[in-house]
Amino acid sequence: MAASPACTELELLMMDWMGKLIGLPDQFLHTSGQGGGCLQGSASDAVLVALLSARHRAMLQLKRENPEEEEGHLLSKLVGYCSTLAHSCVEKAGMIGFVKLRHLEVDDHYSLRGSTLEKAIQVCATLGTTGVCSFDNIAELGEVASHEGLYLHVDAAYAGNALICPEFSHLIKGIESTNDLTSALNVDPLYLQHKHDDKAIDLRHWGIPLSRRFRALKLWFVMRSYGVEGLRARIRE
Repeated sequence: MAASPACTELELLMMDWMGKLIGLPDQFLHTSGQGGGCLQGSASDAVLVALLSARHRAMLQLKRENPEEEEGHLLSKLVGYCSTLAHSCVEKAGMIGFVKLRHLEVDDHYSLRGSTLEKAIQVCATLGTTGVCSFDNIAELGEVASHEGLYLHVDAAYAGNALICPEFSHLIKGIESTNDLTSALNVDPLYLQHKHDDKAIDLRHWGIPLSRRFRALKLWFVMRSYGVEGLRARIRE
């Protein structure tokens, strides 16, 4: 997989298919030229990659603003926020990435609200908590994150697939405020780079493992076998 352009191309296509199905804005798609995604090994891997990317971006900004400070001291300043119902993998990612985590209380509908985040001020929102399948208010959280310059990650591993049903599309309102993952995991030294580096996407820079399984093929089979309406019918059952 690491050296297979065909496998990479199918994975990029599948990610765009999924993005369109759940109603993501064009800015999240590969075809837009500024978005895109890849399949991670698990939800825990995805959250960890997001946290490491957020930490990387925050550290670059802190070092620009405080060039005299030691990196270890700057790292100790980082804090992430999530709801009390967020999956345990969010806390584990914080432990691995040396980022302190604060759990914020939810409202009567088990949803993390923008006013709660504003009082607390990377935040991690959840679309479908594993405990009660509640959805955080992404529109409110995104507004606060944009205003305060926070990195916002949305964990939709548990119930995000329900967004392919039109009746649930309102739950994704405000998703355009979430952040992208950039070069945090790029490990190629300068002496290995060449003029063709930007010709094709190398997904080993988009996650933790260098070798990757052909998971996109399974997704392709499911989509081709059931179709959009077939998948929606399964979720509604």
